[in-house]
Amino acid sequence: MKMFRVSLFFASALLISCAVNAQNKKFDKSLRKVDASYAAGSYSKAMSGLKKLRSSVVAKMGQQNPYMPGLYIREARINLESGMLEGFGSIVDAAINSSKAIYGETGVNYASTLVDVASIYNEYGNYRRSREYLEQAREVLSRNESGTEYLKAGPRHRSGSRGHDGPGILP
Repeated sequence: MKMFRVSLFFASALLISCAVNAQNKKFDKSLRKVDASYAAGSYSKAMSGLKKLRSSVVAKMGQQNPYMPGLYIREARINLESGMLEGFGSIVDAAINSSKAIYGETGVNYASTLVDVASIYNEYGNYRRSREYLEQAREVLSRNESGTEYLKAGPRHRSGSRGHDGPGILP
């Protein structure tokens, strides 16, 4: 009887993990569509897809999940490119706070979010703020063992994958 319960538990865990994996594939597909719209210059279509995706991600996974920092970063980039700067700072702050809550203050993915935020501020023209976030990312990476290896590897040996937001971040 005990063996039956254990096997039933593992079977149900397998079914749940398959359902979650299928849901993540749907989210990743939606991210690719948003990225394609952004790359094509269709910012309103990208923003519309992003809002739909964010609502479904929050409904399925809750407010604190690995997709949120990347979604906030995308929203900030789209708003910057489309010239809608109202609330820009709060969106960037939400990306940082979400990443810190999910990955911790010493996580490599948190440092990656800080680098993305620095990139956004650089595009915005706020070079001082961009440099501050880059320095903050460097500090986070130097406190983390795998981050230290990342810093030692140099720019040619670093992976382009961010790891915290699906198939990659907007250019």
